Amino acid sequence: MLYRALSVPLEAGPNGKIPVSSLGLANSSDGKRFHTVRFFFGPEYHWEAYAVEDPRVVQIGRRFYIFYTAVSDWPPRPEVVKTALAVTTDFEDYEKWGVVIPFNSKAATLFPKRIGGQYVLLFTIDPDRPPSKVVVAYLDKIEDLKDPTFWEEWRKEYEKGSYRLMEAIPPRNYVEVGAPPIETEHGWLFIYPDIDPSNRFSISAMLLDPDDPLKILAKTKQPLLEPEAWYEVTGNVPRVAFPSGALIIDDVLHVYYGAADTYIALATMDMDDLWEAMGVSP
Repeated sequence: MLYRALSVPLEAGPNGKIPVSSLGLANSSDGKRFHTVRFFFGPEYHWEAYAVEDPRVVQIGRRFYIFYTAVSDWPPRPEVVKTALAVTTDFEDYEKWGVVIPFNSKAATLFPKRIGGQYVLLFTIDPDRPPSKVVVAYLDKIEDLKDPTFWEEWRKEYEKGSYRLMEAIPPRNYVEVGAPPIETEHGWLFIYPDIDPSNRFSISAMLLDPDDPLKILAKTKQPLLEPEAWYEVTGNVPRVAFPSGALIIDDVLHVYYGAADTYIALATMDMDDLWEAMGVSP
């Protein structure tokens, strides 16, 4: 498991003392009890000097693609909060590709296989210029992420209203990507944070068309999980249950989520119960 780790407050010049985020790595044989927790990587370059946080990990072939939020200045503001990418094959060595989305963005992830012959990137745009939106980008090759021309063309189409999966509609100001999508027999299962107008984060699910990830086939009418336990309502950011990792094991959905921006928690649900909650015939 990769997770966000927060340092003790460090000197930051005129900004005083601030905590700095890095990524930690923990191992488990059963997905419940984690051990050998260690530092994985943190800020190394100017574009991530003040935070490396909120990883999303997807494996395609032998490579693991680690998208994360990079903060280049303090205090954070839209123009300094962007999405960066690191790539590894063994979680020992890694290569940082740097900032790959050159504007305000967070919570990016690839779909774990090509769709219609293209790679599909799912991410949150304008998280710090609400209302935010969850959008997609289609890539002929993953290296297109590093091409400024690609993003110039993408932005033109986005401004015309293309590529949008979810949009925050006031009084809700925020939508955001949660866990990387999971391929199922019914389509792509997408577990995401359900953010209400008071910024209370719950966990919901939607089903996306297997061939068109912008088409929503079904979604839960009510959150699957709301912040109620002590570790979800008490912490650095109270009333938060934020999913960032999910997988299906033996017909049971496992969702790893940040609780109150302080703890990491696990929730499980039988897939038959999930399909029933979404109105999908199992």
